[in-house]
Amino acid sequence: MLSRMLLLSALVLTPQAAPQVSKPASAGDQQPVETYPVQLRFLTKDKRAPVQYETAGNLILFKANVAGRDVLALLDNRASPSLIDAGLAQAAGLAFGTKTKMIRTATGELPARLALSVPVAIPGQLTIQGPAAAVDLAPLSKLVGRKIEYVLGAEHFRELSVNVDPGRRTFQLAPSGAAKPPEAFPMVALRGDRPQIEVTVNGQTLLLTVDMGASDGLSLMPAAWARLGIKDAQLSGKLVAGGEGQLHMVDSARLPEVGIGPVAQKDVPATIKPWPAEFGDGLLGMGLLGRFFFVMDVKAGKLWLVPRLSSAVTN
Repeated sequence: MLSRMLLLSALVLTPQAAPQVSKPASAGDQQPVETYPVQLRFLTKDKRAPVQYETAGNLILFKANVAGRDVLALLDNRASPSLIDAGLAQAAGLAFGTKTKMIRTATGELPARLALSVPVAIPGQLTIQGPAAAVDLAPLSKLVGRKIEYVLGAEHFRELSVNVDPGRRTFQLAPSGAAKPPEAFPMVALRGDRPQIEVTVNGQTLLLTVDMGASDGLSLMPAAWARLGIKDAQLSGKLVAGGEGQLHMVDSARLPEVGIGPVAQKDVPATIKPWPAEFGDGLLGMGLLGRFFFVMDVKAGKLWLVPRLSSAVTN
């Protein structure tokens, strides 16, 4: 059976690391030559309200105002840095850095220029003023099936906590450390600002990178898949699509059960694909994460999660 998976993750501006929220953002090569501040301003409590979102291929899409235009945006904690459609940036008359970089996607590369100061308003949450990589988001829009003109990326997730309620289709953002879920919420430790998490499959422990820009449940390195030793696994072909529009065939399977800390989920979709070593054993995407009400605070190194259906809790 042939199916298609959206894999919009691993969008990384190279060779320079992503700009940091609330700190100067570098636009140079290995030796920074230009810096641009990032400002976050949260709305007062009386003006705050959860953001309604829709999904496409398990990914979270929401309305925002970017450079003075109401647009559809995407949450992707692995996109580094945040992205703005090049056409929107040019039409808005935004200033650009002097150098062209390459955005590395899951399956290729995209040329990008740094828009130096992009005004972003997320209704009911906050406003952002800071740089974003200007790229042609038309291929991404085609894959998603909706016109995407902004991607809220990694540099902001490193300073924010995100609270996602898939039952109500809403999310909320807060400064890192502000989220205080009930003590009954299971909590799992995150490692680093990628971030990475330990999961259990078939008695084996895997270290996976949490990626809200990946639509599948798990995407595993071939070596990690082999280590699981799942007998009689039914593999089928699946088309993986990167943000630049290229399609690649990979193997896919259904995992009987995946454990994340004290909770477990059954019948989890997975693909097998080579990844850079920095991703550990692979990715944990929204095909699995979207089954939970979750709160993720990358800077605090914590992920709280509760299955949407109590019957899914096996421990």
